[in-house]
Amino acid sequence: MSPIDQVLAAAKAIALSGHTPNLALVKARLSNKLPIPVIIQGLKEFKAMSKERWSSLTDLDMTHSVINEAPVMEPNIDLQQLLNTIGQLSQQIEQLTSRVHALENKVNE
Repeated sequence: MSPIDQVLAAAKAIALSGHTPNLALVKARLSNKLPIPVIIQGLKEFKAMSKERWSSLTDLDMTHSVINEAPVMEPNIDLQQLLNTIGQLSQQIEQLTSRVHALENKVNE
């Protein structure tokens, strides 16, 4: 299946689910990463087609969907490590917020 055919099939699946195909929905539906210009070209072609024509398009094989390839989290994640990381990120956010406020005050002077 060519890249354009993949985009057309994804757009068809989205349309059949009751949504309007757009760049984000098509990109999320595709199992492989296609260049944005290819997706845009395929969307333009799909939107130019009559409903009868796109109804005859090949269906997208969803067995290789991005959703099916999502990694499964391991149950043995160290909770203390996650808490430490959250603490570090919170400190960084506070530091960055202070810097932004200082810069805003400097600009307003």
